Amino acid sequence: MKNSYYFPHDFNARNDRKLDELFLKWKCEGRGIYWTFIEMLYENNGYLPLDKTDYYAKALQTDSERIASVINDFGLFDNDGVNFWSNSCLDRLAHIKEKSEKARQSAYKKWGKNANALRSVNGGGCERIARKESKVNKRKEKNIKEEEIKERFVYLKDSLFLSTFTDYLKGRKNKATSHAQELLLKDLHKVDLPTAVAMLEQSIKNGWIGIFPLKQEAKHGRSKENIGTDNGKYAGIETEV
Repeated sequence: MKNSYYFPHDFNARNDRKLDELFLKWKCEGRGIYWTFIEMLYENNGYLPLDKTDYYAKALQTDSERIASVINDFGLFDNDGVNFWSNSCLDRLAHIKEKSEKARQSAYKKWGKNANALRSVNGGGCERIARKESKVNKRKEKNIKEEEIKERFVYLKDSLFLSTFTDYLKGRKNKATSHAQELLLKDLHKVDLPTAVAMLEQSIKNGWIGIFPLKQEAKHGRSKENIGTDNGKYAGIETEV
């Protein structure tokens, strides 16, 4: 698959004298032929053969006279009798290649010992690999951060607490930042695990954004099925109904 590049051109190119003359003779069709040639030149390293006017005419659904006129009559292209080209197109292609080479050299410099593995990769490929490696590093950092949080907040290792805390976060109207989540966990770890789960369930049930101490009726009126388990795992907070 060929690389696809955005090619820049002057925003007021339509007012160029040569393009004006082209438009006067061949109207919008002439401009369409010109810009199609520019795209084809970019796709073919800046050069196209002169002796393919019949092919160009068929591809563009026009006639050979118009094709030859666009190439030869307005000074838009140069030729050596074999190929034709656009000098501005060649300048911009050179700029693209220069940027690609700088990216490739930067990749070699960054990866050092891995440079041999990159010799078969072009500049664009190097950039893609660099982006991929950056994403991998970010994922590793995120995983390390999550493990550190679990070590600090041991309730997260409990499946019931984790699922309830996750449900609570999903139900919030505004998303809790990482810092806010840590503050919530810090407060929840000030009480025992069953109470922390009950506090989360209370906020979920009432649609609260924050976490609050259990209401008096919750403390003295929760049955097993309200605690969130079928087997009474946290029966320790069950009190007289």
